[in-house]
Amino acid sequence: MDIPKRSGYRSEQGFSLVEIAIVFAILSVFIALVPPNAARLYRSAIVEYETQRFVSEVRYVQRLSRTTEEEGDRGLPTGKAGVPELRVLEGENQYVLASIGGASPMRYLKTYTLHRGAQLRLVSDHDRQGRPISVRFTSDGLVDQDTWGRFAVSYPGYTFHIFMEGHPDEGSRVIIDNVGRIRVERSDTQKYKAITQ
Repeated sequence: MDIPKRSGYRSEQGFSLVEIAIVFAILSVFIALVPPNAARLYRSAIVEYETQRFVSEVRYVQRLSRTTEEEGDRGLPTGKAGVPELRVLEGENQYVLASIGGASPMRYLKTYTLHRGAQLRLVSDHDRQGRPISVRFTSDGLVDQDTWGRFAVSYPGYTFHIFMEGHPDEGSRVIIDNVGRIRVERSDTQKYKAITQ
């Protein structure tokens, strides 16, 4: 069976030099635009993950504190009774779930290390008098103002800034007010931008 050949059909197949040059030009523009956006996307994903994890742990400590009346040991695992707190170690970019009181004066239950390059800083403008940052709640879910002791005149709550190193303007803030409400302000809001400038 013979197939008739079309007139003008070339037997050579492939791409011309002009077609290859156009494809390389389009790819080079694409490659030049992608890395900055990919890096920003990567940073924002890490900040979002660390923010959600930190908020989750703060809410967990708040829930444990609310179970004081019911369980007597604040809902901590057996043998780890005491007041639950979240202790932030700023210089080490870590925070720990700790138990104060009970069988021992301080017991670290779980340590969380932030992703490499992520930063967690206390922004609130009160003086800690050299004390570590400890987030504690009372049995009714309010922020435990005794954390600040006799130095606290008016207790403002906590504001933490979570960001990637070198990019504080792309971070988020976790705000814990004195009545135990926890909220997050992300860098794309106007209120956040006004605070960081």
